[in-house]
Amino acid sequence: MNHESMILNIKASMFDFHDLFNHESNDAKMMMEMFHERMKNILKADQATIFLNRNKLAYFLSNRQIVSMQSVINTDVEPYQRLKRLFPSDDDNVVLINSDLNIAQHDQPFHIVMRLRTATNFSGFYVFSYNENPGYPLEALEDIQELIDKHFLFISNHLREKFMKERNQLLFQLSANLHSIHSTPEVLIKVYRTIKRIYPRFEYRFLMSHEHENNSAPIYTLSYAEKKNAPETVAFINNEMQFDFDEAENVTLIYSPLSGKQGVYGVIEIKIPGQVYLDVDDIAFVEQSSKMIGQAVERTTLYQSSNQLVTDLQFINIASRDLNKNLDRRQISQSVKKHIVTSCQAEELGIVLFPRNEETEKRFIVSEESTGFFRSNKAERFIEYLYETLKEKPEPILSGNFKADSVVIPFNSVIVVPMWDSEKMFGFIVIAHEEPYYFSFDKYKFVQSFIQHAALAYTNSMLKEKLRLTAITDYLTKLYLRNHLDKKIDEHMKKDRGGSFILLDVDDFKLINDTYGHYVGDKVLIQIAEIIKETVNDNEIAARWGGEEFAIYVPYANEEYALTIANRIREKVEEKTDPKVTLSIGISSWYGDNESIEQLFNKADEALYEAKASGKNRVVMN
Repeated sequence: MNHESMILNIKASMFDFHDLFNHESNDAKMMMEMFHERMKNILKADQATIFLNRNKLAYFLSNRQIVSMQSVINTDVEPYQRLKRLFPSDDDNVVLINSDLNIAQHDQPFHIVMRLRTATNFSGFYVFSYNENPGYPLEALEDIQELIDKHFLFISNHLREKFMKERNQLLFQLSANLHSIHSTPEVLIKVYRTIKRIYPRFEYRFLMSHEHENNSAPIYTLSYAEKKNAPETVAFINNEMQFDFDEAENVTLIYSPLSGKQGVYGVIEIKIPGQVYLDVDDIAFVEQSSKMIGQAVERTTLYQSSNQLVTDLQFINIASRDLNKNLDRRQISQSVKKHIVTSCQAEELGIVLFPRNEETEKRFIVSEESTGFFRSNKAERFIEYLYETLKEKPEPILSGNFKADSVVIPFNSVIVVPMWDSEKMFGFIVIAHEEPYYFSFDKYKFVQSFIQHAALAYTNSMLKEKLRLTAITDYLTKLYLRNHLDKKIDEHMKKDRGGSFILLDVDDFKLINDTYGHYVGDKVLIQIAEIIKETVNDNEIAARWGGEEFAIYVPYANEEYALTIANRIREKVEEKTDPKVTLSIGISSWYGDNESIEQLFNKADEALYEAKASGKNRVVMN
């Protein structure tokens, strides 16, 4: 058969196959085998094989389909690369070899190697081997190569169209199914199973901005804080697809952002064997698919967020009622501890308040309702660090991998939320867990919201306490009022076995007012009150008795102790006041049940009168 007859025969065969492809058969394996057998017969070859790039075939043929065509197609890398070296020039399309090719099943001495180059996904080589020299002219073989190349272009286009149609149908079904799913992990599981059907040889990972519990799909948390310049981070932050090639693993990596209308929720990583360059259609497909996935994730995220918000609001409503049932600070702290530990599963919780009493030197006080770690000495440096940090930058803190210079704590996850009274910070609450990144951002926002309610409860408690103190405290001296002292003494006399009452009066106070004026007189009273507060203990009650008179009740004390306190105050007043004044002091005591509060007061008043009468600036005990 001359070469013109062969070309006509090949053209006729191609026409038949194209007609079959278009109207009757979609079986790629059968069509490939029939065409291959026809070419082998027309060219009278003893052996023929098509060598193709497996990675490119994988775009539209499944692994099962590729394996089923092994009698026709060889996808091994080594022979493919060996044949590729036979074409050093781009102008060559046919090479005649009269020596051993060193390729399995092609041990014949004569070979015709045709390059397939027009069809992108069928780029490779068609090898015909002979026991005897076929003697075909090169010009004829080049014409035949052109026909075969066009045929493979047709096959490639047909199979690709078929593949894209099936792919789009699967994606359409996937999109429809995703609308009925309300869980982000379930969305990603469904997506993963679908894309594995479309591209089974590719590997996938979903790198999400939030942690999701799942064992059925490769879902991971995106570590964008630790890998700022990594392609997955760039794709997430810039909302743009990124490409990379890993030479060590010989894989092409695609990172496509999963974005919705309100933000980017993660990145899908696609790992393709070998170095692959995607065409415009493939890039558009990945972008559209990623956007579809991102929108589905957005829907589930908003759905879950709205449900969680309702749950959180219900929880906060219940907790707020619990907080506001009483205005006792200790009970508020117990309620805060109960609700936060329950809702966040925190291992440790610290409630740190800033003293409002300017007399104390402490900068902060750790509530007794805090958990064990924060009440121990081990927490001192940590609380000190948080105190300084919040004073410098009073903003909430969320850390999943807490690290600070000179501070070592047995926790990785930390949430710190300051508490405010109008424009003033009066404390903070810190929760901690040993596990890294244990607290989600949603939980962090929930804790912030709850602590705002807790701060309001604390503020109300402090206002109540302030109001209570105002009602029982002398405005000028800040000592208790007489009626509060009366009440406390009456309570003690009902349950105790004894105590002492000290009555103090400023000598010649009218002379101070007449000489220096009432303003200076008030200053003197304030100085005396400060000396009394410095001298008495916490369990001893000091009050302004009226005018220039003061009183102190000393529970459980014997007369000698009361006398010591009285003399100490008298000496300090004489030494420290300006202008200098002195005190006359009367002391009375009670023991057992045969004493009334009126008798106690009268005895002290009599002793005070005696001190005045005997020269002033002295202490008399009755």
